[in-house]
Amino acid sequence: MNCTEFLDRLDASDGFSLDRLYLDEEQRLHAATCPGCTRASEKIQAALAVYRLPDLVSSVDLVPRVLDLIPFLPAPRRVVSMRNWLLAGFILLLSLGGLPMTGGYRALSYQYGMGFSLPLILVMSGALTLYVGLFALSHLDELATHFNLRSFSH
Repeated sequence: MNCTEFLDRLDASDGFSLDRLYLDEEQRLHAATCPGCTRASEKIQAALAVYRLPDLVSSVDLVPRVLDLIPFLPAPRRVVSMRNWLLAGFILLLSLGGLPMTGGYRALSYQYGMGFSLPLILVMSGALTLYVGLFALSHLDELATHFNLRSFSH
């Protein structure tokens, strides 16, 4: 039995009561030789020891019991795709760069002269700066790893 099969069978197992985990012989033999799977089964055993349904249902102190279960849950991960951000930034850059080539820009230039170009350039630059700032803030850890800097999350 390998670790993946052990963990799959452990997750799919109905072989536990509300306060004790039961492993079959093959799972016990694997857990005896694999420290990672032993830790996984011990975590489930500890969670089951904390979570006893009759005590929870009749208990007034539900909040402390739920808080005791939190260490056994996987930590939430914020997943923001860098590829999507870069693609959207590239599209934004192309659209801002291509704006002077549109018919609307030419019509405004003909009607108002070049006096509107500076405010338009400032607004476009501000939008691009805001986008780059949001990108950098949402990917601090990935950028720190890429440029061999310290992590910002700790």
